[in-house]
Amino acid sequence: MDYSRMCPKYESAIELLGKKWSGLIIRVLLGGPRRFKDIKAQIPEMSDRMLTERIREFEEVGIMERKYTRKLRCE
Repeated sequence: MDYSRMCPKYESAIELLGKKWSGLIIRVLLGGPRRFKDIKAQIPEMSDRMLTERIREFEEVGIMERKYTRKLRCE
């Protein structure tokens, strides 16, 4: 087997998962779906901008799917 060339899919997966915060985000999501604020609360050192960026990257490659929910106001 020739190990001098890596599978492009494997290489891109390792590149994304090796980015800062990716592992922690995935660890939080292993417990099931979470709201943005819940992920942020479990990783308080990460900025909102960075979390948004990582979530978008995960969505682009199909690792995660974002669902929007309407908030109803209590009056």
